[in-house]
Amino acid sequence: MMEFGLSFLPDCSPDNKSGAQYFQESIDLSVEAEKLGYAYSKITEHYLHPYGGYCPDPLMFLSAVAARTSRLRLMTGGIIAPYSHPIQIASKIAMADAISNGRIEAGFVRGYLPFEYDSLGIPMDESKARHAATVKAVDLLLHNKKVSIQNDYFAFADATILPRPTQPRIPIWHASISRSSIEFAAANGYDVALVLAFKHPASIRGAIDQYRRENPAGRVCVFAPLVLDTDQNRAESIGNEHLKRYHSVWADAAASWIGRTSRDFDPMYGSLTNAIQTVPVEAMRELRTTYFGTPDDVRRRLDEMIEIIEPSRILWNVDIGSMPMDLSLQTIRLFADSIMSHYQ
Repeated sequence: MMEFGLSFLPDCSPDNKSGAQYFQESIDLSVEAEKLGYAYSKITEHYLHPYGGYCPDPLMFLSAVAARTSRLRLMTGGIIAPYSHPIQIASKIAMADAISNGRIEAGFVRGYLPFEYDSLGIPMDESKARHAATVKAVDLLLHNKKVSIQNDYFAFADATILPRPTQPRIPIWHASISRSSIEFAAANGYDVALVLAFKHPASIRGAIDQYRRENPAGRVCVFAPLVLDTDQNRAESIGNEHLKRYHSVWADAAASWIGRTSRDFDPMYGSLTNAIQTVPVEAMRELRTTYFGTPDDVRRRLDEMIEIIEPSRILWNVDIGSMPMDLSLQTIRLFADSIMSHYQ
C-alpha cells in the first residue's frame, strides 16, 4: 500500500513569514494531514540562510507535531550527520521517539552547502567519511548498549544512550540525489529517500533496481512539490510562481559553491547555482519532478513516475516559495479527497 505525507523545507525569512507563523502553519498542516489520512510529516535541517535555516533542529519540530497528533509518522529528512556528534544525535532521536510514543523515523543527509560547513568549522574534504562514520555510529547507539567506537572523528567507550528508543528498531533513511548515496544506503541496509530535483525518474531507475537487489527489504520514498486546483492553468501558474521563489532562495544558498571545489563532492556542485537559475520551472513538469495540476492531471503523471520508481511512500512539498496556508490546505485536501484512495 502506498503511503503519503508532507515534506517541509522552509524557504522563508522574517520579511515574508516569521518563524512563529511558519511553524504554526506547518504544525497545523501536519495535524490536518493526519485527519485526512496522510502517514508522515518530515522536515530538513539547515542553518544561517532562508534556504532551510528556520529549521536547525528537525527533532524539535517533530516533537511539537507529536504533541498534537497520535498516528502520524515523524521523519527527519534529514539530520546533517557530519555537523554533530553521534551520541548527541542518537540521544535526541531516542528522546523524540519517547515523546512521540515510538513514531520517529531517522533520515540523514550529508549536507552540501559550503557556508554551513565553513561556519561550523567542519572540513568539506572529510565530509563523506565523517558522514558515513556518524550515521553508522548513530545506528549502533540506537540499537545496542555499551557501544565503543574509535575513529578519526570521535572516540567513546561503553556508551549506552538514554532514554532507550521506544520502538524496537528506529527506521533509518538516507536522502539521496546520486548513485553513490543510493549505494551507501543499500550497503548499510537503510531505506532510501529520493530527491529528484532536475533528474527524470528514469535516470536513476538502474540505481534503484540495484538498490533493491542488494537490500530487498529496503523502502523507497520520493519527495516532490505538489499544487492542486480544479483549474489546470491556475494550478500550474500558482505552482510555477512559488517554485520560482523557492529556486531563487536555493540558488542564493548554492552560490557559496562559486569558486569552490571539494574532493568529497561532485564537480557539478560548482555550477549548481547556474543550473537552478537556467532550468525553466516549466521544464520540471516534463521531468516528472513537480506535480502542479488538476487531480486527474496529477494522478496521470504520478502513475508514470510510480511505474518507473515504484516507491512505497511519497512526501509532498506543500510549503515551496512560502506558500500561503490556504493554498497548502487546498492542495492536501484535494489530494486526499480525489487521489489518495486510488493508491490504498
